[in-house]
Amino acid sequence: MKDEIVYTKENVNNAIKSFTDWGNIGVQFVAERFGEEIALEYLRKCGEALLKPVIENANGSGLKVLEGIELFHRLMGSDVNILEDKTKKQLEIVKCASGDRMNKTGLFTQRMENGCPYYCFHCTMWWQDMLREAGFSFNFYYSEKSSCIYEFIK
Repeated sequence: MKDEIVYTKENVNNAIKSFTDWGNIGVQFVAERFGEEIALEYLRKCGEALLKPVIENANGSGLKVLEGIELFHRLMGSDVNILEDKTKKQLEIVKCASGDRMNKTGLFTQRMENGCPYYCFHCTMWWQDMLREAGFSFNFYYSEKSSCIYEFIK
């Protein structure tokens, strides 16, 4: 008889929280030791590795990419709203289970010159800049004070 592993939402949330905390600690360490330019290079290298399967699995569909982002946010426990019209589909992250949690618990010790936590900047770099470079029509709107928004232009 095979042992079965049962995954609860809480188990998945906790595993993803550990993963996101690890990412935050890594980029903050690089920023502290080597400065902002190297920290941004580090984020890009991480993004190249993590985005490759996302882009390949999307088969050219920006909507599939957006669905993957939504799934990840829901799995880690973020509060998400979907907004859609004829020209775009948006994911409004009302409460980010990683960035908002880290901010409230004091885990952000390093910020970019513009005040954005290094960890939070990965969303702009990966889910806007790098997706655009791959040919997708995406915008990302960061806000520390209100909801962040991922936007796919149809």
